[in-house]
Amino acid sequence: MNIISKYLSANILKFCGIIIVAVIGIYLAVDFFEKIDNFLEKGVELNKAAIFFIFKIPFIISKITPIGILLSVIIAFSLMNKNNELMALKSCGISLYYIIKPVLFISAVFCLLLFLFSEFIAPCATEKSNLIWFEEVNKNPMITASTADSDKNIWIKGEGTITRIKYYEPVSEEFYGLSISFFDNDFNLIRKLDAKKAKFKDKKWLLSGIMEQFPKIDDNQIKIYKEKIVRLPFTPKDFLRVAKLPDEMSIFELFKYIKKVEKEGYDASKYATDFHAKIGFPFVCIIMTLIGIGLCLKRSGKDNTASNVSAGIGIAFLYWIFQSFCLTLGYGGMLHPIIAVWTPNFVFACAGIGMLLNED
Repeated sequence: MNIISKYLSANILKFCGIIIVAVIGIYLAVDFFEKIDNFLEKGVELNKAAIFFIFKIPFIISKITPIGILLSVIIAFSLMNKNNELMALKSCGISLYYIIKPVLFISAVFCLLLFLFSEFIAPCATEKSNLIWFEEVNKNPMITASTADSDKNIWIKGEGTITRIKYYEPVSEEFYGLSISFFDNDFNLIRKLDAKKAKFKDKKWLLSGIMEQFPKIDDNQIKIYKEKIVRLPFTPKDFLRVAKLPDEMSIFELFKYIKKVEKEGYDASKYATDFHAKIGFPFVCIIMTLIGIGLCLKRSGKDNTASNVSAGIGIAFLYWIFQSFCLTLGYGGMLHPIIAVWTPNFVFACAGIGMLLNED
């Protein structure tokens, strides 16, 4: 590795480490003051609270690494602009591609490491932090699953009712195959309600495809409804630990889960979108590197560090908005998951390459 490559690599790695540590500290501080009251109210031991916040760190790292690389590249090149180092290198006949080659290599390494980190470390840590939060803080012993697949055949015992849910979709907060049996004080069945689907809307449950039976009435009276709003003694928050969330699953686990859901005849577009997002997100490291370099090379020899950092944060924010919009369309089935995930990457990659090609 030549001197220029070592110099750039050392600066970028140093600034990236500082930025990631700073963001982790800010995130944990905000999260601590937001959640510590919940831990104290439930009497959770402080060591478990500390473990909860420690297990949040891998999730934070997996989400902020691209912006950390973007800002570190901007700072490193802005400082070189300030000291006229880029101008000196160009005056010596060193090409732009020779300068940025080691930076692109670093971003590619970060891309690979982020993929491996998000696949093997972040899901396990997220699952453990969620386990502490849902079981120690949001305790709900009334919900149980009767099979090894915790998102199926859920039984809920309430006051005079027994509810069975065939399948629970946690992303959209929807139930399929809902059956509620109502009993009198002598545990005699007085009413039964079956619904094909149930969705939580405006703090109420909207049931569709309903058949309501009254066994105690002569001829077992049956009523059919297309849709009906029903008040049930539980909300989607009570089911947060019934099914594994996408952030808690690796790519391989998510792929198996998608195949299982599709085999059973349910819509898996939301999980398919998350699956492709897990693959596509690490490439943001390379995309943000291209944008960061292009942003700084426009004004060689000038001290624009503050304005470049502000512009970089603005670009990262725009990417986040655009990506969230596309993912929402993917979750809703309006865009194919691949298109929903890779459209933001393609647009911003083209923007970064265009900035480099138009560099004076």
